[in-house]
Amino acid sequence: MGKPQFSAQVAKGKVIATEPAIGSRVSKGGTVLLIVSAGPHMIPVPQVTGSPLATAQAALRHAGLIPGKVVDETSTTIASGIVISTTPASGVSWPENRPVSLAVSSGQPVPSFVGQQKAVAEQWAQANGVNLNEGRGREE
Repeated sequence: MGKPQFSAQVAKGKVIATEPAIGSRVSKGGTVLLIVSAGPHMIPVPQVTGSPLATAQAALRHAGLIPGKVVDETSTTIASGIVISTTPASGVSWPENRPVSLAVSSGQPVPSFVGQQKAVAEQWAQANGVNLNEGRGREE
């Protein structure tokens, strides 16, 4: 058998190719070399939690992985645009051809101001760098 080769298409342990190639002739008593799949190339997911989204995506690409779906999550402790977690988690060996999902902070959740003084909302907005726009409410 030949040295196993990584393959995202052929399962580990299955034959990928032969030498001589398929359709070639082999003389009686000749040898056919089997090249077996080692499965997909597995790469440890790098630690990108705490990084800005663009930096995290670049780190995943640099490691040989594909940045995947980005999911926004509110956070009371992590600034907007910062990676909260990855799926799979950092350190897990992951196939190079499968995307790594990223959860990114969308910042502070808006608290309920219902029944409170307008000043409470204004203080929260100022502390969190948010602009308030006073509306008339719902029309029926």
